[in-house]
Amino acid sequence: FIATMDQSTNNVFLLLEKSCIFSFMMMMNQISSRFGRKVPNELRCRNLTNPSVAIVGSGPSGFYVAKYLKKARPDAKIDIIERWPVPYGLVRFGVAPDHPEVKSVINDFASVAEEVRFIGNVCVGNDEKEGHVSVETLRKHYDAVVLANGASGERKLNIPGEELKGVLSARKFVGWYNAEPLVEE
Repeated sequence: FIATMDQSTNNVFLLLEKSCIFSFMMMMNQISSRFGRKVPNELRCRNLTNPSVAIVGSGPSGFYVAKYLKKARPDAKIDIIERWPVPYGLVRFGVAPDHPEVKSVINDFASVAEEVRFIGNVCVGNDEKEGHVSVETLRKHYDAVVLANGASGERKLNIPGEELKGVLSARKFVGWYNAEPLVEE
């Protein structure tokens, strides 16, 4: 399966193919009982032993997926793949230093990091040039691929003056402030 998130709504979409490897039935049953809906047959999963999972993105979405996946399936072999050489994504590069209560979630992520393998400096996309890998290649090597890569740019507000010199998005400013790689000076 592939799971991806709609950045504008923070909704997670699961695209199930072949056999799903995790016990999503418990989650699906909770959802179905809460909303009074039957779980469709195509969402029913069979369990595999020691499933291998690639999580693309090491920000909050990626680490929370890894945390709860390890809790549900301690036998899962999880690789977190990140384009930056360091983990934690938005928490590291998108939260201002004067918000230590938000950044403290890194402590939780550090304990998760002890149970998974971090692979940095790898871009996931359509092209397979040096340092890049395609989703299709990941699907060949893992039982499951979770896309938790977040937004790579800011959203335009379409307001007058937005394009003027000296007007920056909060994302770009905080990225610069936190020394995010590749942020324009």
